[in-house]
Amino acid sequence: MAHLLFIATSALTFAYFAYKCRQVDIYLVAAASGMLFFAGAYVGEVDGPRGYPPLPVPPVLYYSFSLYLAATLLSACAKDSLSQPSTPSGQRLVTSRRIAMTVLAGWGLCAACLLARYPHLVFSGSKRAFMSAAGFHHTLALSLSTLAATCVLTSRLRGRFAIVAMILAFSVFTGSRTVAALTIIAFALFQGQRLGPIALLRKRPVLLPVAVVLLLALGIITKHAYSAYRGAGIAGVQERFATIRFSEMVSGGAEFLSTQYMFSDMVQNGFSTDGEHILRGPLSLLPVPRNWYTTGSDEFNQLFQPVLYGDVRGGMAYNPFAEFYAAAGFPGVVVFIVAMQAALYCVDHWLRDPRWTKWAPVLGIAGALIAFYIHRNSVAVTCAMIRNVAWPYVVVLFICQLGVKCSSRPSGVSASMGPRPPHRADSLAAGVRLPRHEYRLVRLLLPRDSGFPFGCLIVKGSRCDNAN
Repeated sequence: MAHLLFIATSALTFAYFAYKCRQVDIYLVAAASGMLFFAGAYVGEVDGPRGYPPLPVPPVLYYSFSLYLAATLLSACAKDSLSQPSTPSGQRLVTSRRIAMTVLAGWGLCAACLLARYPHLVFSGSKRAFMSAAGFHHTLALSLSTLAATCVLTSRLRGRFAIVAMILAFSVFTGSRTVAALTIIAFALFQGQRLGPIALLRKRPVLLPVAVVLLLALGIITKHAYSAYRGAGIAGVQERFATIRFSEMVSGGAEFLSTQYMFSDMVQNGFSTDGEHILRGPLSLLPVPRNWYTTGSDEFNQLFQPVLYGDVRGGMAYNPFAEFYAAAGFPGVVVFIVAMQAALYCVDHWLRDPRWTKWAPVLGIAGALIAFYIHRNSVAVTCAMIRNVAWPYVVVLFICQLGVKCSSRPSGVSASMGPRPPHRADSLAAGVRLPRHEYRLVRLLLPRDSGFPFGCLIVKGSRCDNAN
């Protein structure tokens, strides 16, 4: 009965989001990611870590997943039934050139320092050793990678797709596929605001499913290729793909198939916590690291892994349903679903609000984290990942604001030398006759934001007119 309820809820949710003419928004991402991370439940059992037998799915998991999908569907229906102002065609969600260049410069500096300081660990050796040695530097580099890729992709910089490809290649090479996933989802949210309502499978019945399958396959292949390359270079990659079976490739690279194993295990073994780790979770949003004054953001991992998976080396992915169930049973799962719907509403509202335009990159990444990546994280880790993006962006806005104030001084006053002589561009604007060679020089060097677009200057007699 519980299994049939879950399948029926999934089918209804899929039909609504696939065939209803509506905007691509955060509710679509939440529903799609839910069905993706609940994939193991459709067949009735979930795979666990290496060496652990598969577990059957308890009924409480089916009820939890059904409630999550139903709540997301009802939230989307409520949004679609209300009359809301439409977003202007892409203009409101475009990152300014100044912000994109500042974030890109910060990422470049951080990445260069990381490569210079740990060259032997970046290009070879185990990923765990690299992350342990680099520590906060590695975390900062990946956070700036996500922020830089999103800002550049939503800007009007020339060659932005090549720049984003370079940033994503760096992040994958340093051991994270998360940057690519968050960037793609954030960009999809922005494009959904720009394109307007669309019926996904009615318009693209083949292209969209094929694109999703290819992206998932690329993620699986990338994980195997990266781990083999870190171990034995190109020869290791060739050997891995020559000997691995398809089933092993999918189970080892598709993390979403085993995410619910922890939830099933906790239900069957009766694992429980006091819930204080959930109350301390929002503290991870503060700019000061939590382990300076209380437990770290990995507190939930420290609670369940020694008890349930003591022989597993390294950290494990989390599960928010399991976290709330361990704290308060099924009522705790209900609380999590309600809180998540409230967070989805806030992010969706702020993305459409013109007053939050400047924060669009951070909101897009936060939306991707809440709607998609939270399914493998705890509350504290999700808040920490939002913090690692939001506070660097605050610094970027502060730097850009200082630049705006410095550039908004009176045109005839210099910062340190007093009144300055008139610039050639000022002479052009004033209609002063210039020799031909000086006019050509000014035309080449004139700034883009000076009011004279390139290629639009003509000289008539003794005046320079701006011809559009």
